[in-house]
Amino acid sequence: MARDGFRWVVGQAAPKIESHSNAKLELLAAYLDRYFETVASQPQIDNIAITLVDGFSGGGQYQRYGEERPGSPLVLLEAVNRAQTHLNVERRKPLSLDAKFYFVDAEKSAIGYLQQTLIDKGYGDDIKSGRIVLLRGEFEKQWEEVLAGIRSRQRAGRSLFVLDQKGWNKVQFTTIRTILSDLPKAEVLLTFAVDWLMSYLNEGTAFALAMSKAGFHGKQVAEYLEARGAPGYQYFIPRLLARDIQELTGAPFFTPFFLRSKQADRDLWLVHLSKIVTARNVMVESHWSVGNTSQHRGPAGLNMLGFDPHWEDGAALDFGFDARASADIRLAMADELPYRIEAMERGGVPTVMQVIGQIANQTAATRDQIEETIKLLHGEKQIELLNSDGAPRRKSSRPVSSDFIRLSRQLIIPGSTVPR
Repeated sequence: MARDGFRWVVGQAAPKIESHSNAKLELLAAYLDRYFETVASQPQIDNIAITLVDGFSGGGQYQRYGEERPGSPLVLLEAVNRAQTHLNVERRKPLSLDAKFYFVDAEKSAIGYLQQTLIDKGYGDDIKSGRIVLLRGEFEKQWEEVLAGIRSRQRAGRSLFVLDQKGWNKVQFTTIRTILSDLPKAEVLLTFAVDWLMSYLNEGTAFALAMSKAGFHGKQVAEYLEARGAPGYQYFIPRLLARDIQELTGAPFFTPFFLRSKQADRDLWLVHLSKIVTARNVMVESHWSVGNTSQHRGPAGLNMLGFDPHWEDGAALDFGFDARASADIRLAMADELPYRIEAMERGGVPTVMQVIGQIANQTAATRDQIEETIKLLHGEKQIELLNSDGAPRRKSSRPVSSDFIRLSRQLIIPGSTVPR
């Protein structure tokens, strides 16, 4: 995770890490632990091929409170080692993690420091064998080589790209679109300096060029400029950005959460992009597991960062991933989900998984929290669950992803247009 002002010099102490960068590393470690538990959940699997890419690796090591703090390359390596041990504790059929790593950085000093750090940590043979590949250069000039390497060894391309860029335009959205298009099981974890962007919004040519470098076009930039200064713009503009980034990257599942940089007094987005709803759920679970290191902006229900042209200003809607937020989100979900189910019914009775897939980008709720809300509404006879044969589920049953879900035929929502 390289940053301006960070200098790695072989033989000297590593630079100090800022609190928000440390929070990102904690979240990354939590995510990887859950990730490997999820992909290895089927006991018949005995080998998982995966590629982990760090596009802005830095020197691989920091200092925090005078102690050594592993940087993102070591976090990735240690997560694989941890999973290899943990996942085999109770397995009858041993599991092998066939992992390959690409560590990319534009700074010669950072790559040199990283290489020495990896050798000191016992990874020298992995560098020699090609299990670890060190690439010096900007990620945008290296990603095609990485993509070709992944294609050559993995059919489905199971991979994680950690792109902890500085600012908002070091990574192009067309690059992410290509990665997700070519690798069906790829996931991208992107840092995006949303508050920096909003602070620098202006009509100048230099800003327009900076935005076009990422992939934003003129009409989108004009929309942000028009919203600037309007009541509630700090909530409204991120919704426009979320809508546009998802469109530009082609990511069906887009999960942005905020991390606060106290040193800069700015918020960063940590954006997870993928084509798989399960991957999105693992990321959201990770945010809940690390608690208040991250937050989201928006109400607790089904409009977390969804585009809403009628967004009202003013109210402080930020909340952290804590006990109070959990209670708020459950109440909001129970209130709002019947309306969403009603709207979906107009196109045919949806399944539980179809409901989860449609609301995934609009809530901070995990799949478990959504399913618990469905079970609650079912128990209260607000909704009905039907199995694949059309038979009603018992009220005590936990919803199954293939179950059909509809409003209770005895329930009439005020203002409803769906005939009962």
